[in-house]
Amino acid sequence: MNLLYLGKYPPLQGGTSSAAYWRLRTLKSYDIHATIITCGRQNEFVCPTLPIDAPSIFLKEPIPWHIPYTQLYAERLIAKSLELARTKFFDLIEGNYLFPYGFAAFITAKILRKPLLLRHAGSDLARLASHPELFPLAQTMISGANVVATYAEMRP
Repeated sequence: MNLLYLGKYPPLQGGTSSAAYWRLRTLKSYDIHATIITCGRQNEFVCPTLPIDAPSIFLKEPIPWHIPYTQLYAERLIAKSLELARTKFFDLIEGNYLFPYGFAAFITAKILRKPLLLRHAGSDLARLASHPELFPLAQTMISGANVVATYAEMRP
């Protein structure tokens, strides 16, 4: 099985990215192979004892687009995902963190007509609470996902 993972990676400060690292390593033992696309920077703050043993694409160079400058994270994640899908078959798309990764995974899964696993972090929920203008979009993403990985206390 081939998984396209869009999320924070590799483990920089613990938390969700560390959980992703260990989860993706474990999935490999079940013959589930991940290709990773992230906005992180390769080898910056990376623990040298943790091998990055999955194909990883780091979108690290900014593209100047607007004045004043804005970063095109979601757009670049989607573009790179579609580019990869031309040459590699993916069974499942995973978005880890709602924005920009979950959003990019949501759009990619819709375009490619692939199942979507959406995984939020605890910090996503706090940020949504303080930015209610994103709530309708988050609701659409969550209801459009095939599986939402959440905490037991967050389930309806």
